[in-house]
Amino acid sequence: INIEKLWEPQWEYNFTFNITKKGKFKLLFLLYTKPTEKYSFEMDYKNIIDQKINDSYRATNLWLDISNLPKLYDILTIPSSTLQGGFINISCKVFDADGVDEVSLRIRDPNKILHIISITDNNTGYLYYCNKTYTVPGEYRYFIWVNDTTNNISESSGDFYISDIPQITDVSASPNLAIKGHFVNISCMVYDADGVSQVSLNIMYPDGTVQNFSIIENKMGYIYSYNKRYLSVGNYSYFIWVNDKIGNTNMSDVKQFSVTKQLPVNDFPDISNVLATPLSTSPGGFVNISCIVYDSDGVDEVYLNIRDPDNATQNFSITGNNTGLIYYCNRAYSNVGDYSFFIWANDTTGNASMSDVKQFSVTFA
Repeated sequence: INIEKLWEPQWEYNFTFNITKKGKFKLLFLLYTKPTEKYSFEMDYKNIIDQKINDSYRATNLWLDISNLPKLYDILTIPSSTLQGGFINISCKVFDADGVDEVSLRIRDPNKILHIISITDNNTGYLYYCNKTYTVPGEYRYFIWVNDTTNNISESSGDFYISDIPQITDVSASPNLAIKGHFVNISCMVYDADGVSQVSLNIMYPDGTVQNFSIIENKMGYIYSYNKRYLSVGNYSYFIWVNDKIGNTNMSDVKQFSVTKQLPVNDFPDISNVLATPLSTSPGGFVNISCIVYDSDGVDEVYLNIRDPDNATQNFSITGNNTGLIYYCNRAYSNVGDYSFFIWANDTTGNASMSDVKQFSVTFA
């Protein structure tokens, strides 16, 4: 018997079959029942030729036992897009006459990692759901997988999108304590998968005056900076505000720096924003190592020290590779494994500083 429509509150089925005694007949029946019950009905055999019902062929209390795939319907993703850290609720309705055994949600994230979550116990009647947060930006693909107690399986799929909140890191002022009239370089690292449309710097002066202006053009890679002399003695506070190309915004924590009439003696070079971009690359790929170095007496030398996966060490000057206060080294690496590095700098009076040790890696994709 071919039944085209299943699992509605009521059905009307029309189908044909052969009865040997009277030839071809048409069976008509109207079934009212609940989805959890067996299918009991009465049916009349109507002779197609004379369109008369022959009472002698009326049958009652017959059972229709349908073994079929689990019914998976009313699939919803609410909302279909949200920001990092926001909730996505995936829900569906499931019915199976033989009983639902397992309902699972299989989510493939933007990094192609598959996450399997059982939602068998997350149900209200026929409604199954999963409401959770997601932090990795990008497109997600999910599959709802259902099997019943007779091992029949149904599956459906959908997708949703997590928008990238602009990431603001390594916000710093160099130097953090400056002499009146000397430069202070404020810098940060900004990244957004959807593209950065605006980076603004907000500064509050010691007298309470506030300036807010764009630094979107002052960039090198992911580093945005603003270099200026400050004449007012006292404490300054500042923060970075970013907007991406689809309208998401983010703001950094508020930071401080100070301007004084005279610095203490033995001023050491200030090394900040030490970065390797990217943190992982394939053999032969380029990695850009950069930092910000400032010294009120003037920077004399900046060196980069690198230890490769074979524990071989290279130490070389990057003093000539600079744009303002930013020093860098961009080169390819072929040995597979983990690399460690640090920056060493000295000033024109002989004071020296060394950064913390940082890492990057070369791996096969």
